[in-house]
Amino acid sequence: MANKSPALITWDSCCILGLFNREQDKIAGLTYELRECDEGRALLGIASATLSEITRLADGSAAHPSLELFLQFPFIQLLNSNREVGLLSSKLGHRFDLRNDPEILAKAIAFGCPSDQKRLKSKDSEILSTAIVYKAARLTTYDPFLRFLGAEFIRSEFGLEIDEPASSLLFPT
Repeated sequence: MANKSPALITWDSCCILGLFNREQDKIAGLTYELRECDEGRALLGIASATLSEITRLADGSAAHPSLELFLQFPFIQLLNSNREVGLLSSKLGHRFDLRNDPEILAKAIAFGCPSDQKRLKSKDSEILSTAIVYKAARLTTYDPFLRFLGAEFIRSEFGLEIDEPASSLLFPT
């Protein structure tokens, strides 16, 4: 029986910063996903749009030295934007502007989204679109608005799981 291809998972900037800053509420799930990548069960895709959001660590120091080292892991793939990503990002940005859709906005707030976040931000839209276009199995994020969109729309329409990192059973053996 042939070996199964590794799943492509993607991270947004809050995951990378959580790892770099050793945030206690994030480290277990993130290191689990890294271990799955290191063992060949997954590849970690990083959207190029994510990189520009990672500028400073919690202690105020520059993030780019850590980022350069992180991107050297052999299981990390840089996912570049292209025409398809840009067009999908534009469509999703327009579609998920909830300022004129009070019913879905109320659902988002009930899900746990901040009441002042009423639309998909452009960087988040590009990161989401990149994950969709590259056919990632998962977008790992702590962003409640992205997780809401994943649960309500994206999973059923595109097959992309959007959630916080799993600490186990993400990739059954």
